[in-house]
Amino acid sequence: MKNPISHRYSKVNLDTSFKQWRERPLPQIAHLVVDATYIKVRIEGSVRDCAVLKVIGVHREDGKRMILGVSAALSEAEPHWRSSLMSLKERGIGIPDSLTSDAHEGLKAALMPALGNRCQCHLQQNAQAYVPKIQMRESVTADIRTLFNADSIALVEERLPVLIQKYAKSAPRLSH
Repeated sequence: MKNPISHRYSKVNLDTSFKQWRERPLPQIAHLVVDATYIKVRIEGSVRDCAVLKVIGVHREDGKRMILGVSAALSEAEPHWRSSLMSLKERGIGIPDSLTSDAHEGLKAALMPALGNRCQCHLQQNAQAYVPKIQMRESVTADIRTLFNADSIALVEERLPVLIQKYAKSAPRLSH
C-alpha cells in the first residue's frame, strides 16, 4: 500500500503547486519589504552561496502582509532582482507607495526598470512644460498617472497610443 502522505507531497506535486503559487495573480500592494538570505547549495559538485530573494507585500486594501515571491539566484545582482520584481508587477501588484530594503546595489539598479516608480514627479513636471494651456494640466497629469498606475506593461502599451492620439492636436509637443 502506498503511503498517502508521501504521494501527496511528491516532487511533481510540490513543483506543480509551487509553480501555481509563483504565477498566481496578486492584489495591489501598498508597501514592499525585500531582502535576500544566503544559503549554501551544491552546484556541479561544489558548495556555493545562493541568494534566496524574498518579497513581502502589504495589501493596499486590508493592510495584511503576504509573501509575494521567493526565488533563488547565485547573487543579488540587478538581473535577478529585476526578474523577480517584474514578475510581481506583471501579476498585478501595481506601483507600491514605499519599499523597505537593505539598499543592495543590485536591488537599487533593478527598481527603476522593474517598477518604474522613482521619477514620476519629475516626469510629470517635465510633461507640463509641453502643455500649451494651463487648463489642460490637470487632465494631462491624470492621464500620465493612469500609465504609472497600470497593472501591467500590456495595459500601458494599450493606453499610451490612445493618449498620444488624444493630445496630438491640442499638445503636439507633448505627444511626440
